[in-house]
This record gives sequence, structure tokens and C-alpha cells, in this order.
Amino acid sequence: MLELDQKIGTVFAGRVVRKDLVRKVKVGANVPVFVLEYLLGKYCATDDPVAIDAGLRIVNTTLVENFGRPDESNKAQSLVREKGRHTFIDKMKVRYLSEDDTYWAELVNFGHRYVHVPEHYVREYDRLLMGGIWAQVNIRHDYDESVKGRRSPFWVEDIKPIQLASSDLDEYRTWTLPVYHG
Repeated sequence: MLELDQKIGTVFAGRVVRKDLVRKVKVGANVPVFVLEYLLGKYCATDDPVAIDAGLRIVNTTLVENFGRPDESNKAQSLVREKGRHTFIDKMKVRYLSEDDTYWAELVNFGHRYVHVPEHYVREYDRLLMGGIWAQVNIRHDYDESVKGRRSPFWVEDIKPIQLASSDLDEYRTWTLPVYHG
């Protein structure tokens, strides 16, 4: 089984999650399990104990620095204002307001409903308009008096989706599995 685990880890690097590590990190972390699985798949996709320990430290640091609770939203907004930008792991929803002819993002734990969002993200990830997605969201602070409609100092610079309901089948088709010559 160890040989099979190693092959799976090699072929599906970044997509294999050790459930024992999920349970280990979940203690004390108030985040959705799929967020933990995303981070563990990204930083702990190995069977090397030293690399796993280093990856777990990165996962825990990422959660502390980038996952805010709703009751800490004012602190998170202040952090973006003071630093100029910051990356958060949050649920992002987008809605279209006809009176502004503008798309506005809402970051649930960040606690702000009027975050400027580039339209190409709305076209690329239409689930943003249908309940939202969890993502790593890079937000910058830039208060601009000349912006039409509601003025908001927060702007989405980049998003990396964590949870998407669909899979890229073409990507899976390009992978070739090693042939077992047992």
C-alpha cells in the first residue's frame, strides 16, 4: 500500500490529502474542512516527515495570518488600511447592483459588502454570483473620491478559488498514470 500511496502522491501532486493531517490541524481551527484540505494538499503532499512538519507550520501560519473570524472584521479592515493590502481566506460573493451598474463583492468574514471586484473575475467564476466561493483573496486599500456610485476603499486585486464545484476534465485527461509492472 505504501508504494501505491507514493505513486498516487507523485501523479496527483497537490491533490492528495492525508485525512490524518486534517484531523491534526482541525483541532482548534474554526475553518471549513475543504479549506484545510486545500492548504494541506498544497503544502503537505508528501510522505517525507520533515517536509510534512514544515508544511504543517506553513498551514498553521497561513490560517493565523489569513483566516479572519467575523467578530474580527473591523480589525481585518484596519489591517488592510494600515498595510495597504493583505490576503485573506474568505467566502466571496458578488452581486450586481443596477443603480450603480456595478458588481460588488462581499467578503463574509471580512465583513464588508462593497468591495470593488474586476468584472473578469465575475465572468471567469460565475459561481461568485450564485452563492459565492471560498478563495484566497488579495485585497488592497485605495480610497478614491472620484469613483462613481458607492465609495469604498477596498479593491479585490486577485483571487485564487479554493472551492469550485466543477472539475477541469481536460486537465485530468492530460495526466498519465504510471503502468504497474508488479
